[in-house]
Amino acid sequence: MAQAKITFTDIGQTVNVPAGTRIIEISEKIGAGIIYGCREGDCGTCMMHV
Repeated sequence: MAQAKITFTDIGQTVNVPAGTRIIEISEKIGAGIIYGCREGDCGTCMMHV
């Protein structure tokens, strides 16, 4: 399975995850603390640089 590398610059942590994984799920798992409202990307609360 393909992997993706995600770096959370605010906490200085990089993780490798299966491609297609939701960033908000990884944030919750490692405690990065991305703020969100709807979990679907509609409200815009979790906007980030990609």
